[in-house]
Amino acid sequence: EVRVCAPTNCYECSDGHVFMALILDSHWVRLTEVLGRPELGKDPRYLTNEDRVAHRTEVDSLVADWCRGRPKDEVVSAIDAAGIVIAAVNTFADAAQDPHVLERDLLQQTTLIDGSSAPLTGPAAKFSRTPVRVRHGAPRPNQHTDEILEEVGVTKEQLAKLRDAGIID
Repeated sequence: EVRVCAPTNCYECSDGHVFMALILDSHWVRLTEVLGRPELGKDPRYLTNEDRVAHRTEVDSLVADWCRGRPKDEVVSAIDAAGIVIAAVNTFADAAQDPHVLERDLLQQTTLIDGSSAPLTGPAAKFSRTPVRVRHGAPRPNQHTDEILEEVGVTKEQLAKLRDAGIID
């Protein structure tokens, strides 16, 4: 629960969820118009962000009730058209097909340690002359234990004792 601005929440739609965080009083007035309740934009209980925070349960209920019966794309489109920041909450499958994710090559098919492949998050930074790729998947558990401990001064004999004691694999 966010207590610094209202309405702010993850709202359920008929086919998923959206997230909206609204602070500006002018945005509240526009939102009430989208909700089909313009009189609430002048309601003294909700005039300022501070007022809306004090009544956040009521404010969130108003928005939640409006969102609940609508598809998330319709909710996003209507609220975005009013100049209010809102976003659909994506499933992994939705995010993987997002045009921005595809254009930026943010998910890269990667060979894992066991030889299988899976999409992994690629490097966020892109360089014009130095292409970057995910080179391999995550290491197996304990794959680098010996070399890391040796780097910090643990001897082979100490490693053997740690292994015998069940402290490391």
